[in-house]
Amino acid sequence: MSVPTLAGASGLAEVVRDLDAAEVQLDDLSLRRPTLDDVFLALTGREVEAAVEEDAGADAAGIKGTPRARGPRT
Repeated sequence: MSVPTLAGASGLAEVVRDLDAAEVQLDDLSLRRPTLDDVFLALTGREVEAAVEEDAGADAAGIKGTPRARGPRT
C-alpha cells in the first residue's frame, strides 16, 4: 500500500496514526521520495514510457507533437 502525503517525513507519524485507527496492521514501513517518473505521471496522467512511445509513433507518422525544449542556439 502506498499513502501519498505532501508533508513528507513530518507527515509519517500522522499516516501511521491514521492506519492504526483504521486497524491496518503493518508488517513493514518505509518512506520513499517521489521519482521524476512519479511526478510526470501525477502531472500528465501518462506513464513516461507510454509518452515516449506515443511521441515516437507520432514522429514516425509525420505528425507534429508537443514542442520539445531545446538548448540555447549557438
